[in-house]
Amino acid sequence: MRITLNDAGNGDCIMIQSQDTFILVDGGTAASYKTWKGNIESLDYIDCIIVTHVDNDHVNGVIKLLQSNTSPRVKEIIFNGAKQILGLDISYDDSKDDLKLQSLSDKFSVEDFEEFNIGVSEGTSLSFAIENNGISHNNSLITRDVAKLDIGHLSIEFIGPTNESLSKLRSHWLEVLSDEGIDRKILTKKHAYAFETYLNKLKDDFTSPISGGSFENIDSLADAPYEQDGSLANESSIAFIARDSDSSILMLADCHAESVIDWLNKKEIEVLEVDAVKVSHHGSKHNINRELIERIECDKYLISTNGKKFNHPDLECLSLIAKYSKIQPIKIIINNDITHIDAKCVQMFHDFNKTQLIVGKKEIDL
Repeated sequence: MRITLNDAGNGDCIMIQSQDTFILVDGGTAASYKTWKGNIESLDYIDCIIVTHVDNDHVNGVIKLLQSNTSPRVKEIIFNGAKQILGLDISYDDSKDDLKLQSLSDKFSVEDFEEFNIGVSEGTSLSFAIENNGISHNNSLITRDVAKLDIGHLSIEFIGPTNESLSKLRSHWLEVLSDEGIDRKILTKKHAYAFETYLNKLKDDFTSPISGGSFENIDSLADAPYEQDGSLANESSIAFIARDSDSSILMLADCHAESVIDWLNKKEIEVLEVDAVKVSHHGSKHNINRELIERIECDKYLISTNGKKFNHPDLECLSLIAKYSKIQPIKIIINNDITHIDAKCVQMFHDFNKTQLIVGKKEIDL
């Protein structure tokens, strides 16, 4: 199995290849599309795109891909979007509430930076981009209760989200519509776009400064107090294990550590053995804890980010992995050069327990 951590800005865009099977997981920011599109344009097809959740740094590159005339044929898309979460039928007719929904979209939209801007058409939702391209997709929700899915040479086992997490998203949105006096029974383009911009607004990023001073040693960083990610959007992430006949990878999107631990408990798995872990939420210290690391047996941890928006990855996250990994020594691989991970930082991890902190590496063979 080959894993390619495409340069996706501060987001995720990851290729999983096993023999002639290709899966793309997320698409990074809109601006990042031009940096990774060359990696897939030579393909005849993509077997499946898995879009883990609605965040600009995971979704917008996929929209750009679907709008491109040079992209390979996409056989299938897995995505919990407006259609799946709200359980509404799609309509291409305008509705009397569309002006109110447009106002909601404007209220929830992020600043129109190039990094986020789709740049082709206003109000483009991924749900409608999938429909407009006639791509096969899941009509019902993808949750941990869905049976294992075989895609070519790869087997996919879903870890999250739960039905409860997605129900919370739906309830929150219906409350928003009720407050605005909107009663929707169908899903128009403006409704889907308003919903997806709302989900992105729910993202609760922590912007604490890079650790320094007295905390600048591995032990202190690894044992720093843990505060759980509070984002409902991240909680709704599709997390899964991809396996082929020889190797496996745990793909955690932006999910919560608690969600993975709960899945392990329900499956009665004391320690999960995998060949690699794609670390949750670009190495945020709020999406990883000691219990999770101690219940995974793995020697490669992969992180996708350029570190420019939220200073990811957090040094606390890297230290926690280095100190408590069940296998020693380990490799922590980051797909871009990161400003706060300099030669001194790399040496600090190596001196601690021979942890290899590798930056700027995008292709990993398992």
